[in-house]
Amino acid sequence: MLPRVVITGMGVVSPNGIGNDAFSRAVLAGKSGVKRISRFDPCCLPVHIAGEIPDFNELAWVDARERKHVSRVVPLAMAASAEALEDAALDHVSMSLEEQREIGIVLGSGGGAQEFSEEQYRLWHSGHVKQVSLFCIPSGTMGTISSEVSMRFGFRGYSHVVTAGCTSSSDAIGFAYQHIQAGVQPMFLAG
Repeated sequence: MLPRVVITGMGVVSPNGIGNDAFSRAVLAGKSGVKRISRFDPCCLPVHIAGEIPDFNELAWVDARERKHVSRVVPLAMAASAEALEDAALDHVSMSLEEQREIGIVLGSGGGAQEFSEEQYRLWHSGHVKQVSLFCIPSGTMGTISSEVSMRFGFRGYSHVVTAGCTSSSDAIGFAYQHIQAGVQPMFLAG
């Protein structure tokens, strides 16, 4: 018989609620998080609606200096991860090195650091080569998301990003499930 796998905590940062309680209330009320795009002017696009995350304070999760070289997805992942750890009653600060090695990270992202990469390409192609971030390549890859979360919380286990379009986070949870069940890693922060 295969070992059982349980979910012990959950963290949510979504267009219709930040935090488990806000998200649950919105879902139960049938509230959609899809609205007219407000973070940029969508006039040239065929679609003018999206699931943006309003009122999210990025600087609560990364400092202003760090924010210059990471995509917005990093502070979003930090916030969701912190809530999941708190919900699971896992205190990452007091963990031993051995405990840190027991926790892997597998996150899903359909888009990752696109806005950061696009800005770097815009600078490059508009002749502002010296303004391109030194972090252009490392911060523009999908793996940056799990790496940043691993470093922030001190986890030293498996670190991976699944990118499969809209099912990326669900696939990441499935990936974690399979790896726990197979004995590869005893615990994952996944989503």
